[in-house]
Amino acid sequence: KDKNPFIRYIKRQIIKLSIDRYRKGIRSCHILSYFPIGMNRVGDKLIDEIMRGKEFIDIRRHVLNLKETGIKYIPPQDNRKLVLLSGVRFLIKTTEHNKFAYKGNDLIIKAIAKFYNLKKDIEVHFIEKGSKDNIEIAKKLCRDFGIEEIVIWHKEMPLEELLNLYEESDIIFDQVGNHWMGAIGVYALYMGKPLIANARLDVFKDIWGEDIPILNASTVNEIFNHLIACQNYEYRKEVSKASHEFAKAKLDNSSIYNQYKSAILNLYSKTKQSI
Repeated sequence: KDKNPFIRYIKRQIIKLSIDRYRKGIRSCHILSYFPIGMNRVGDKLIDEIMRGKEFIDIRRHVLNLKETGIKYIPPQDNRKLVLLSGVRFLIKTTEHNKFAYKGNDLIIKAIAKFYNLKKDIEVHFIEKGSKDNIEIAKKLCRDFGIEEIVIWHKEMPLEELLNLYEESDIIFDQVGNHWMGAIGVYALYMGKPLIANARLDVFKDIWGEDIPILNASTVNEIFNHLIACQNYEYRKEVSKASHEFAKAKLDNSSIYNQYKSAILNLYSKTKQSI
């Protein structure tokens, strides 16, 4: 935006040079690691354009360093009261700018209300994450659907305190909208907590496969049916164990480390053979 046309020209050339060097750097890679296809469509398009016609190892990932958090597997308890936790950021009222980040918190509230009509002995924990408008919408929904008295609201808290809430919970929610599962869900799976979320298999099936223990849901009835099933202690035990094993195999950084190691050794072997 400099008024001097020569300075503007120099700036454009510097930016162009930087981008060109960056693209050449990406294209020079033998191994490229990026988000699963579909998470960042702009990035996917750029990778396709930059790497077109080049042979390379494409490692897709959606993982966390779970062991470093200190969290551990916690077998489910056969409690009389079911404790539900949603640490999902509240995003109900969307705009053109954030419509792809819709979390489906309103669906969670409506499904819990439907479940509460059948089972009164439940406790619900929500975290006040998100804009004031969205949190107010959520609180009004809780009042309108008659679950205000069983919902405990928490301010945002350090991870250590949040994980204490995880330990006390029987069922955990991640987003059920059109976004994707994040750390909230990954921690739950690793701890062996049955997780209700939209697993977005259209994005993740290529790296996870389709045999996943996430209780997949994107509608009120799907969430409600999972809550009904989770009343059964034996069922929760089965889902709990499968969830932990899945997280260890697919969602911990060690799984990506092994892919990197295998890819590097494979390239090294090919290089030696060509010398």
